Amino acid sequence: MDEYDDEEEGGWGLSDIGENLGKKDPYLDGQEEDDEGSDADENVIEPTDLVMLTAKTDDDHSLLELYCYDPAKQTLWLHHDIALAAFPLAVSFMDCPPNETAATGAVGAYAAVGTFKPG
Repeated sequence: MDEYDDEEEGGWGLSDIGENLGKKDPYLDGQEEDDEGSDADENVIEPTDLVMLTAKTDDDHSLLELYCYDPAKQTLWLHHDIALAAFPLAVSFMDCPPNETAATGAVGAYAAVGTFKPG
C-alpha cells in the first residue's frame, strides 16, 4: 500500500488530454468494436418495409415514434422516437412536403401533429 498513490508511466491524467488527442489510450486492449458497420445496415428503411407512426404519452412525457416492419424477416423495430412538448391529440400524414417548389426538389415523408399546446 506504500506505492498506491504513485503514478505509473504511460497513464493519462486530466492535464494530458489536450496533448494526447488522436493518440491511442494505453489502457485499451486494442480490440475496437465496429459499431457503425453492424448497425448501419439494420437501421435503413428499405422500399419493402412498412412504416407506422404512433403518438404515445407516458406519465410525464409524450413521444412520436416511427416503427418499421420488415415483412421478409417479420420484425418490428423502433427507428426513431421524437419528444413532443405537449400531449398529442392527432397525427396526420401529409402527402406532399410543405413549401414544395420545383426549384428545391424537396423529397420526404411528413406528418402533422396536433397537440394541446396553443400556437
